[in-house]
Amino acid sequence: MVTLEAALSLSGLVAVFVLMIGGIAMGASYIAAIDAAGIAARAHAIGEPLPTSLGDKDIRINDDGAWIHATATIGRMHYTAHYPKED
Repeated sequence: MVTLEAALSLSGLVAVFVLMIGGIAMGASYIAAIDAAGIAARAHAIGEPLPTSLGDKDIRINDDGAWIHATATIGRMHYTAHYPKED
């Protein structure tokens, strides 16, 4: 027979586990956004097309003349990389 204390502690452990998995997934999305923004900014700065490895990620590129600013959005996470333009 399971007591009330055991039932509450089990539900608490499940809640903590779900929050940990969500945090890991969010961290992975942020790291992927950092990588994609860096790749896109670097490729645009040296005049190459965006690599196909970026897939369907939402990437916006802004060229202000001296710097390339690439923003990658993956899910709710986004990151902007800045790279100097090469002539």
